[in-house]
Amino acid sequence: MKVFYFSGTGNSFYVAKKIAAANPQSEIISIPRFLKENKKRLENDEIVIVSPLYFYGIAPVVLRFLEELEFENIRYFSAIFTAEFPNGLAINELKKICRQKGIPLNSCAYIKMPTNYVIKSKLLEPASIEPALLLADKKIEKLARIIKNRGAYLEKDRRIYAFITSAEKYHQQWQLDFPQFDAKFLCTEACTSCKLCEKSCPVGNITVTQQAHWEGHCAACLRCLNICPQKAIQYTHATEDKGRYFNPRVRIKELS
Repeated sequence: MKVFYFSGTGNSFYVAKKIAAANPQSEIISIPRFLKENKKRLENDEIVIVSPLYFYGIAPVVLRFLEELEFENIRYFSAIFTAEFPNGLAINELKKICRQKGIPLNSCAYIKMPTNYVIKSKLLEPASIEPALLLADKKIEKLARIIKNRGAYLEKDRRIYAFITSAEKYHQQWQLDFPQFDAKFLCTEACTSCKLCEKSCPVGNITVTQQAHWEGHCAACLRCLNICPQKAIQYTHATEDKGRYFNPRVRIKELS
């Protein structure tokens, strides 16, 4: 089994690692790294994808993975979306892609996790993070058992939730804004040129000379902002007085 993941600050990687641990001989693969290798086909495989939800929908880098690759004779296919609010448009979006690509969608679910979206969301207080992860563990363990048994489990996008949250409107606006996402990053004088952001960016979008510079092909994962040891990276000035989040059960060097 191949467990593909995309993760900004460790939540989705943590889930992927737990799923792989429950499935012997599984291989954990970074989606951005896989795309860099220009591989074009997956065949005769069992596949799990784990990724954060992006404005109620599928993250652009995951969409690229699904749309660009050829899938042949996939024996089992599962997807898990991590999110602050675990519902949206992603499952219906994924069902449509799977029909178009001839991929069997055997299981698909959301898992509620602490948010890293410092830009607009309120981060959990440190004391609330561990209880939230313990609650998530129960859902992860359930999904791991289903996947281990190659079972069927399909959650549904709730239409009433999408209506109340104006999910389609926000997702469409996000898609329009996404190409210019990294234009609003700032690097303050607190930067020590440690290059942690450059080394850790999953898509190689950051170059550090005296300060960090973004190159215009951002994945909007917010890893750079959340891991900067000096809090020198901001997204406009709106994040200056806000906290940061990185999954405490993951080490930065584990991510790629």
